[in-house]
Amino acid sequence: MDVRPHERDVIPLKINYKPTPSKRNPPRQWEIWLADTPFGPEKKKRCTVLVRKRNGMEFAVLEVTSSTAGLGTLIPISDFLKAGMDRPCYVRTSPSANLKAEAFVQKVGELREEDMKKIMSATKV
Repeated sequence: MDVRPHERDVIPLKINYKPTPSKRNPPRQWEIWLADTPFGPEKKKRCTVLVRKRNGMEFAVLEVTSSTAGLGTLIPISDFLKAGMDRPCYVRTSPSANLKAEAFVQKVGELREEDMKKIMSATKV
């Protein structure tokens, strides 16, 4: 029995979008941010978890999603409210993307340490 929701049954996450001023704190590792991403066919603003800083002001990120459909291993977020989500969500371990600092729009939340450890053991970003 397939328990995955169909794409038409997926309800978008509700993020209280408030553009932050240009003088804001830069993203930090393991924070969840709304960002302009290459994930999905529309390449739109999506929630991402910052995995690590790359050269200069570029960051490796993974997609945060409420859908279990698609590719990649899904790591459930243990405390979705602390993460800033309005329902249970997952971190998709692949594909990853590299984003420049200006792609990050707004901080949404943070991950718990147990989630960080699960993601680190599941990926080599």
